[in-house]
Amino acid sequence: MRRELTRYGIIGVLGTIVDALVFWFLLATPLALMVRQWISALAGMSHNHLWHHYYAFEHKQRLARTYVLSVIFSVIAILISGPLLVFMTSMFVSVWVAKAGTIGVITMFNYIVRKLFVFKTHQYHSEPPQEAQRSEGLNI
Repeated sequence: MRRELTRYGIIGVLGTIVDALVFWFLLATPLALMVRQWISALAGMSHNHLWHHYYAFEHKQRLARTYVLSVIFSVIAILISGPLLVFMTSMFVSVWVAKAGTIGVITMFNYIVRKLFVFKTHQYHSEPPQEAQRSEGLNI
């Protein structure tokens, strides 16, 4: 668990850098603040998914399944992050302080969702446990 959290944290820092750089570039565009947030968050979350799948979480699931679930939960997180950033910006002087707070809240949401729903360690619905497979041959 500690190793997983460490890896998740390192990947999160890299994803935050991707998010912040994309957001910074988008500040030069006429896009609305919320749209900039959604685009930059999507870039950071897309970067993170591949690292989470192959490096952070121990699981036996296929990339296609985890990616679909990750996209669904990422869209939810991104939709939450836009209004959250706008709300926090109205409370703070700096957009960057609000951005950091938004990243913190969404990071906690993402870890919990990925741990519970995306990168589950057991897939009883698609593969029965090894004990159940062995005992099937014994039941006559």
